[in-house]
Amino acid sequence: MGSPLSRQHVPALDGVRGLAIVLVLVCHGASVLPESSEFGHAWRHLLEQGAYGVDLFFVLSGYLITGILLDTRGDPSYFRTFYWRRALRIFPAYYCYLAIVFLVVRPAFRLGGTDPWEQVDAWPYLIYLQNCLPDREMGQPLVRHLWSLAVEEQFYLVWPALVYLVPRRWLAPLCAALALGALGLRCAFAGYGLDMEYAHRLTPARLDTLLLGALLAQAVRSDRWLAWCRTWMPRLGIVAAIAILVVARGTRGFDMYHPVVYTIGWSFTALLSGAIVFAAATAERGRLQRLLTARWLQSFGRYSYAIYLLHPLVQQLLPYYWIGFLKRHSDTLYWAGLLTFPLVVALGGYGLGWLSWHLLEKHFLRLKDRFAYAPR
Repeated sequence: MGSPLSRQHVPALDGVRGLAIVLVLVCHGASVLPESSEFGHAWRHLLEQGAYGVDLFFVLSGYLITGILLDTRGDPSYFRTFYWRRALRIFPAYYCYLAIVFLVVRPAFRLGGTDPWEQVDAWPYLIYLQNCLPDREMGQPLVRHLWSLAVEEQFYLVWPALVYLVPRRWLAPLCAALALGALGLRCAFAGYGLDMEYAHRLTPARLDTLLLGALLAQAVRSDRWLAWCRTWMPRLGIVAAIAILVVARGTRGFDMYHPVVYTIGWSFTALLSGAIVFAAATAERGRLQRLLTARWLQSFGRYSYAIYLLHPLVQQLLPYYWIGFLKRHSDTLYWAGLLTFPLVVALGGYGLGWLSWHLLEKHFLRLKDRFAYAPR
């Protein structure tokens, strides 16, 4: 039992991270496009579909984290080692970003006579509860994107214990039941007319993406299920892609506020993301592998965590000067600047991520050697 795939570093998975962060950057970079223009509205709506890069992150995270937990389940320091290594990877850059936002940028705006954070408290962000806040308290774009990190941290808090305590034969059925429960919860939000923002951000409503990754991590550790997934996951991915196109046709272009989209539509995006992650993890050659192992995409993947954290500093602060500069010139230059702004966000976010890695993150990651798992 068990495939050597379960213990390999797979370069294509770094490319999946890169693909996910590029999709998110393109989506957020489209925020400057004017809704009043028909062309601007259509182009912006298309680029905003990059928001589903977060689903790809969730599936990949569930796959990798569950794989680590399964492979170290018998380690005597299972919990201590896992949480220390996670803390060293996540906390330094995260709390550094919060310090920049709340101790540097916010006071700078107040000195200028404005306070975009008037209804925003720092404490939920300090303890990863920002995804539970009402939407009016998450309206500040410099911190709005942090909801997804809260989902992952809450998942990390509970999932290691379940993997440790639940018998191996019951773990996959538990994943399937909880994933279906997430879909059921979103359907309840739609059926009762509740605020879909909570369906978007609350961890129980987004578990299907994380747990699909967890199911795939178990599959590659079983010869029988690995063979089944090799046959069926590509087909399920194609079915999911077709279903997304069908749903998009009837829901104003896959509008996330449409009940069909944020219920079953998100399940299809999770399934498509799962097919991509599985193909990246298991295929040895092919067009997808060549794409995901491209050097530039893997470079984005390497710095993806810090890029995701820091890119709003470019996306939100630069337009104050960028759009003002463009408006003082010709309409051609104005539109060229707006259309290339997603590229500006991508390159600026990459630069900030590179700086974060070399100035901060890699120094903390060296400490992970002090919390190594016992040799297998």
